Amino acid sequence: MCRLLETIKISSGKILNLRYHQQRMDYAYQELYGKANPFDLKKIIRPAAKDSFGVVKCKLTYNAHDYTISFENYQPSPIRSLKIVHDNSIDYHLKYADRSAIHHLLEQKGNCDDILIIKDGFVTDISFANIAFFDGSNWITPDTPLLNGTKRQLLLDRKILWAQKIQPQDLEKFSGFRIINAMLNFDGQETIPVDKIIENQV
Repeated sequence: MCRLLETIKISSGKILNLRYHQQRMDYAYQELYGKANPFDLKKIIRPAAKDSFGVVKCKLTYNAHDYTISFENYQPSPIRSLKIVHDNSIDYHLKYADRSAIHHLLEQKGNCDDILIIKDGFVTDISFANIAFFDGSNWITPDTPLLNGTKRQLLLDRKILWAQKIQPQDLEKFSGFRIINAMLNFDGQETIPVDKIIENQV
């Protein structure tokens, strides 16, 4: 049976953005299984989270009947370059635990740190995060993500990000990019120049 995934940040015992994770989990459960989600993330995570130290990555996988949960210390992987890859058939609108289609695309990254996935001519996400581009005044995120991340939605709700369609040829209009996921802080993150997004490698 298909399993879904939530990745949740815990910082010094505090569970971050829990409401957004619960909302996404509720939506995914309803779509995939056709009934209300019986799992309450607060009750599942809080007993273990309250005794944690530093930044911890909580991974919860679940299906219609059960869940598994794990905790690990988090160390971010620096991303300084992206390889553009195209795939018009990939579907990751729910956070599936099976990421084999994305891992297959990662085989095309060459010497770059990660990939920027283009679907149907529009910019979507990198392999493990949403992305935002700086136009000199505002941070713009594609309105065609493969997955609407919880941190992405939080930043949109707070008017820190604005969503619009972005095609590969639009990238030169931007000066730099940052990546967005539940584990990363957006503010204070290094902005990587857009010329580090590579279409082809020799």
